[in-house]
Amino acid sequence: MSDDHAYQAISEICNGDGYWEGAHKMALENILTIIGNSNIHGISYYQLQPINHQTITLVFAKEKSDEGIQEALLNHRTAIFRGKDIIGAEEFLKPLFLKSVKVEADYHRGTSVA
Repeated sequence: MSDDHAYQAISEICNGDGYWEGAHKMALENILTIIGNSNIHGISYYQLQPINHQTITLVFAKEKSDEGIQEALLNHRTAIFRGKDIIGAEEFLKPLFLKSVKVEADYHRGTSVA
């Protein structure tokens, strides 16, 4: 890996339940890797509430290894899962959505009305 990759920057745009629009805008303008973190420093109340989750960074790695994760981070292939939102580039989120959601239509009495 070249030395220029060692200093590529990231931008934390979500921390805990917070979202920083200015940091997100700066990340987009400067082609930075976006991340989000839980800000958990002890026991998490999320453990007691199954409908909630901690803010996490999704990393779209090509292989399941430390090197694969590093390569994805260096190439900005991340998204953030926070609350009810997933924040990231359409090129990564659209395939994730399409693989995760199945839509079935039940048509009304042989019509085109679903």
